[in-house]
Amino acid sequence: PQNDLPTEDTPTVPIENEKVELGKPRFMRLSTANVRLEAPKGRFREQDLEDLRISVQYDEGLIKNYTLDFSSGGGHASTKGTIDFRNQGYVQFNTDHDIKVMPLKTILALMGYDKELLEQQSVFGPSSVAGRISWRSGTKREVFNSLTGNLIVELGEGHLKSVGPFGKSVVKMLTFFSLSSLLKGNLINKMEGDGIAFDSIKAESRFEGGKELIKYYDFKSDAFNLSGQGALSLSDNWIDLESKMEVFNTVGKAISVVPVLGKAAKDLTSLYFIIDGSLDNPKVRLSPAKGFVKSAQDAIEAPKRAVDDIKDFRGR
Repeated sequence: PQNDLPTEDTPTVPIENEKVELGKPRFMRLSTANVRLEAPKGRFREQDLEDLRISVQYDEGLIKNYTLDFSSGGGHASTKGTIDFRNQGYVQFNTDHDIKVMPLKTILALMGYDKELLEQQSVFGPSSVAGRISWRSGTKREVFNSLTGNLIVELGEGHLKSVGPFGKSVVKMLTFFSLSSLLKGNLINKMEGDGIAFDSIKAESRFEGGKELIKYYDFKSDAFNLSGQGALSLSDNWIDLESKMEVFNTVGKAISVVPVLGKAAKDLTSLYFIIDGSLDNPKVRLSPAKGFVKSAQDAIEAPKRAVDDIKDFRGR
């Protein structure tokens, strides 16, 4: 009845044991729901989705369990986890990811990368991602600093371009081997164009304390291989990696006439590098501890004289 509705003068009676959560509507704190959504086709952030399935179990401010499955770009993605809205001032996410052979460009677009950022990506190819990640909402810095968990990432056959921190660093490493016509012209021109083909990229990382600790990364192609480990910080914009580069096959033939430490470059299969500085424009330099390597069992220290010799050669 209309006359039974509460007025401003009507005293309110508190609900026993009700938790007071400022900034959250009461219906979110008291409601429960089970939701399931299925759609044969959809579109999100300009990406086409197929076989979309979403299920959510919600209970008084906590998504106790959710699952999200869909296909896109010829690959498949599945995530599950919890989302906690009960904390004051932020939302806590805990997610398990299982993505198989989905184009990296599609994954980044779904994550919210705009077209300008996508153009700065140096690596393109079908990607697989597995692992568990936790984070909380907030500013970009707060999100990066709250990241914890582990991820394993694998890319199949794709292309590497000379844009972004990784692509630019690879070009800098290649110049230490030679400025021959193949490296200066054909190979680097390909990286600046459509990119050079690679066979696979694998990496495993752990997130903690605002840092991404890279346990290993392994890049394989017909022109060269890269491997290493290190760390980076997205919030503080720095990187510190050690990388081993092996140049061989057709590229090896092109650098065989370059003298290094009095030997032909064909006798040297690897160089070790330190990649550090800002994420936007990292510095690349020879590792003073390892330097040149002829084989896994035969390391030759690179004294300052050897590094200066290479700099002199590059200058000529």
